[in-house]
Amino acid sequence: MPAIGVSFVAYTDNVLTARAFALTAGQPIDDNQEWTALAAANISASLFHGFPVSSSCSRTALGAALGSRTQLYSLVVLVLVLLTLVAAGPFLSSFPKASRGPLVIFAAV
Repeated sequence: MPAIGVSFVAYTDNVLTARAFALTAGQPIDDNQEWTALAAANISASLFHGFPVSSSCSRTALGAALGSRTQLYSLVVLVLVLLTLVAAGPFLSSFPKASRGPLVIFAAV
């Protein structure tokens, strides 16, 4: 039963994020299409032992602030994150585990 709660929170997060950014762009949002897409993504992820799928409001806000219009923005960010991990990985591995948690929380906020 906890999965129902998680799916409800993920759905509301997706729809609220979509509505907030669609209002500024003047685009319509179909709640049923959001539900269907989220369900299909999570079902396919579960078939391949993947992580649950949801939106990222902070990443969407950053993309909107930078003026991104396509999903190419996400691919560019992926490359930058991978390069950062490769370059800063050895440095970050020497950090104590107790200090890595606040670093992740700070980056998410």
